[in-house]
Amino acid sequence: MARGRIVMTMKKLLFFVTVLITAASCTKELEPSAADNHTLTISAGFERDAADGTKTYMKDYAAGTIWWGNTTQDKTLFVFDGSDTKNTFTSNSEQSEAIRRFTCDNWSGGDWKLAVWTGRNAGSDQCSLSGNILTGSTLKVNNPQTVSNSNSFNNTSNIAVMKPGDGSLKNVFGYLRFTLPTYPETTLAAIKSVVLSADENVAGDVRIDYSGANPVTTIIANGSTALTLNTRYKDSGPTGYEAGTVFMILPAGTYHHAKLTITPFTSTPNTQDATTGTPFTLDCNGDLVIQRGKYTDCGTLPAKKPWPNDSDAFDYGLSAGSTRKANISGLLGAQGAISEPVLHNGVTYGGPGMNYYGNRILSQKVASEWSTEYPDVIPASRYFSFKINRPGTVRFYPAPASKDGDVLRVPTYHLAVVTIVDGVTTAKIVRTFTPEASDIADGTISANRQDANVYSDDWQHFWVSIAISEEDIKGIDSAATVYLYHRNTAVNTLAVNYWPLEWTVAD
Repeated sequence: MARGRIVMTMKKLLFFVTVLITAASCTKELEPSAADNHTLTISAGFERDAADGTKTYMKDYAAGTIWWGNTTQDKTLFVFDGSDTKNTFTSNSEQSEAIRRFTCDNWSGGDWKLAVWTGRNAGSDQCSLSGNILTGSTLKVNNPQTVSNSNSFNNTSNIAVMKPGDGSLKNVFGYLRFTLPTYPETTLAAIKSVVLSADENVAGDVRIDYSGANPVTTIIANGSTALTLNTRYKDSGPTGYEAGTVFMILPAGTYHHAKLTITPFTSTPNTQDATTGTPFTLDCNGDLVIQRGKYTDCGTLPAKKPWPNDSDAFDYGLSAGSTRKANISGLLGAQGAISEPVLHNGVTYGGPGMNYYGNRILSQKVASEWSTEYPDVIPASRYFSFKINRPGTVRFYPAPASKDGDVLRVPTYHLAVVTIVDGVTTAKIVRTFTPEASDIADGTISANRQDANVYSDDWQHFWVSIAISEEDIKGIDSAATVYLYHRNTAVNTLAVNYWPLEWTVAD
C-alpha cells in the first residue's frame, strides 16, 4: 500500500574506533596461587566514538564518554582459554568508569583466546565457543528493548568481543539512532515506543563468527522482522518517560522496505499509564544500512505522522501561512470551451461544461456528471481540483450569471476531498457553503467581471473562503485531492464565473 515517504533522512554517520593504547589494553597479570592456578586480570573498555558513543552506559553523553555501570552484568566478563573453556571474570569496582579490571582467581594458566561481554551474569549466560564461533541460547538481539540509561540504550542488549591485541571490546551489533521529541510544554518524551520492521529479520538468536578481522553476527533462530524499542520511564526528577537521543541495537546488514512504526502519547507522559494514540508508520527512504560498531542516524522522530511532501501538490514548497494563486493565463492558448479535463499550473479544470475567457472560468453546475467510483461526491466534469499536502483554505471569487427573471440563482459550493490513509482510498464532501443572495456578485453585470474591481477592497466581501481542516485529511499517505464545484438541485442551469483560485497553507 502507498505510504507517506519518511520526512526524516537516514544519514549514516561514520563511527570510528579509538584504540585505547594503555588504559584499554588487555593485560595479563600472573600471580602465584594454589596448585597450578593463577590470578589473571584483564582490563578493557569499549570501542567508542570520541563524540557520540555506543554503550553500555554513558557517564557523560555530551562528551561521548562510555563507562561501565554498576550493575552485576557490567561487572562480569567471560573469557575462553585455548581449549574453548569458559571462565568467569568479575570486577569489584563500585564506581562507573570507562576502563574496568576483571579478574579470575582460578585461571588454569596459558594464554586466553577470546573475551565476551554479553550483558548477563554468570548464572544466566549460556554462551559457548567452538573454534572462532560463539553460540548459545542467551546470544540474541533482545526484543523488545527498553532504554536503561539517559541518552543510551538497553544496557543488557549489547554484546562485545575481544581477542588479545584488539585493544578494546568490539561491539558485534550495529545501531539505529534517533531522538525522541518532547511532549508539548514538558521535558518528557512524546513517543512511547518505536518498532523497526523490514523484509529481513532484525531480531532473534544469533551466532557470532570471529574468525576474521571483525566479528560477524548472523541470526540463526527465532527470527523476527519487527524489533521494538521502548522509551525509558523514570520514577524520579522529573517523573515520566524520558526524551533524548537513544539507540536501537540490531545486527549489521542491509534491510529492505524498512519502516518505523511510532506510538505517540496523547496525554502528558508523567505516569506509566499515560494514554497513547494510534500508531503511525514511516517508510525509510531507500535501503536501511546498519554497520557493525556504527550507527545510522534517523534524526528527531515526529510525534505525529508528518504531512506528505508530494512535489505535484498545489501547496508544494509553501511555508505555513503562505498563499499560492492559480494562474490561468494561456490555459488553452485562446479562449473557448474546455472539452476535457486540463491540468494547468497545478489546478485541473474539469471540462466539458466549462469555458475559458482569459481571466476567468465559466462553469456550469454539477447535475448528473458524477464519477463512477464516487457518485454524488466526486464529479466527472464541471469542477476545479488540485492536490494538497497539508490543511489550509481555498479562496475564490464567484460571480453567478444565471437568473430567474431579475433574481440570481444561488449556488451551493461543495468542497470534496479524496484521501489515501493506510492504503485505503476515501472520498467525502467536507464542506458546503450557500451564500446569502445579498452576498453574491452578479456575474451578468460588467463591473463585477472587471479584474480591477474583483481584486479591490470594495469587492472583497464577495470572495468565498472554505477551509480544509487537519481532521479532514488526517493520516494521509500522499497528497489529498480537493474538488471544488457548485450545485443547485432546484434549477436546470446555473453558470458561475470563477477567478483564479488561491490556496493558503494553515499555520
